[in-house]
Amino acid sequence: MLKRTKLRCTKCGYTFKSTDFDLVITRCLRCTQTFVISHGRHFASISRRKSKRISSLRESLEMSVNDRNFFSIKNYSTQIREMIPHDLIANFYYNLAEKRIGDSDLYSEFLVSLPEGTSEEYEYILEDMLSLEFFDDRDYNCSIIFIDNSNLKKSIKEKARSLLDSMFNSKEVLDISLNERISIPVLYNKEDFSCNMLNGGYFYFYSGSVYSSAFDHNYIFKINISDLECSPVVRDSAVYISIVNDIIYYCNLSNNGHIYRINTNGTRKVELYSHRVQYLQITNNSIYFLENNRIYCIDFLGKSRDRVIETYARSFIILGDFIYYHALKTNLVMRFHIKTGNIIGVSDNPVSKFTVVKNNLIYISFDDKKLYRQTILSDTAISLSDRECFQFCTNGNFIYYISDLEEIGKQSSYGYVYKVSISGGANKQLNSSYTNSLSVVGDMLFYSVPLNDSDEIWYSMDVNGMNQLPLHRSPHKLPLFKN
Repeated sequence: MLKRTKLRCTKCGYTFKSTDFDLVITRCLRCTQTFVISHGRHFASISRRKSKRISSLRESLEMSVNDRNFFSIKNYSTQIREMIPHDLIANFYYNLAEKRIGDSDLYSEFLVSLPEGTSEEYEYILEDMLSLEFFDDRDYNCSIIFIDNSNLKKSIKEKARSLLDSMFNSKEVLDISLNERISIPVLYNKEDFSCNMLNGGYFYFYSGSVYSSAFDHNYIFKINISDLECSPVVRDSAVYISIVNDIIYYCNLSNNGHIYRINTNGTRKVELYSHRVQYLQITNNSIYFLENNRIYCIDFLGKSRDRVIETYARSFIILGDFIYYHALKTNLVMRFHIKTGNIIGVSDNPVSKFTVVKNNLIYISFDDKKLYRQTILSDTAISLSDRECFQFCTNGNFIYYISDLEEIGKQSSYGYVYKVSISGGANKQLNSSYTNSLSVVGDMLFYSVPLNDSDEIWYSMDVNGMNQLPLHRSPHKLPLFKN
């Protein structure tokens, strides 16, 4: 009778016995993933109670990787290594975290150590290895050795080496040429973000591109700034878009406004929070949002839900250590200090929309629908426009707003785009098309022109009203993303 050896899957923890002594790699009978037999044999020798945590540890590690939280990456990979010392995935991410927060030599030493793993495991970590932002000569050379000595298919090795060569040899040149070609700042302007968030959060500038869900409400698009071509990222109806460390966070209207995240390349889509929310924003390593007129926050794993403010709110924005919120009952703007919990009133008059720029409260009056500026903690409001308006945005120096068209005889529907300095003065009309939505991204304005009751076309123009161009949507054919 053949002697059978006890194995435990290093991915899901399922225990079974095998008689295939000549194999180096086997496949789990339950989760169907492959693992190294020697790793599974060692894993089977530890207590069953301890090994049950492997699935949750791997899930937490993956979420930490998506969030680029290197302290959490080190923590979870360390716990996996304690149970499976030679696990390829855990050791890769442990040494990657060490490079960012500890010993920079461990990462390159690991790459040339010829670690043992399955082709599935190598493919899993390859995407992250090729997306690193800190390549130096040693990392590059060691990465080549790592790829050449892996058990990946030849075609995958060749493609990976080509991508690695392209990244290492041209990354700096590409960044320079991109920054010289466009006039949008690399860092997203906080004033841009706060206003766009109050207008639905349809736009977000990140790493040289604009991500938007405005042009087709069934997709998130990535917009190439140089030619305004739009390519789809994911098929979801999204609002309140934010991006941190190559991960898009958004409220998914395709699933009742729940919070989702997905990599900017369209991979690893995850539902984080299964309740309808609004005004999603990220700061202080937490995700803030409005749920049933209450402001809450959760961690990047979608857990540890806390109510931030007891007062009910219509909307809010976060700037630094302060949350400015639109009080539900009074329509006044209040300011909450995140660290101390202190609350003070900011506006003396009720507002319908607002933002805060350079210690100034910019708002549309609830009473006369006109645009005003008021210095924080001052009771003097300065009129910025004698026209009624229903939407505005700002890049910090100027305010761009849509005026109500009196000749249409209908408020809050259509208007022309105007520009006014934050200090006041003359108002300048920027376009002559009926406009119903407006957002600013750096030095560009995006606005929509209705074609009929159910369709619209989006345009871009610079902040002086020049170069008004339609945006071109790519065909709605998504690649096979690994969602």
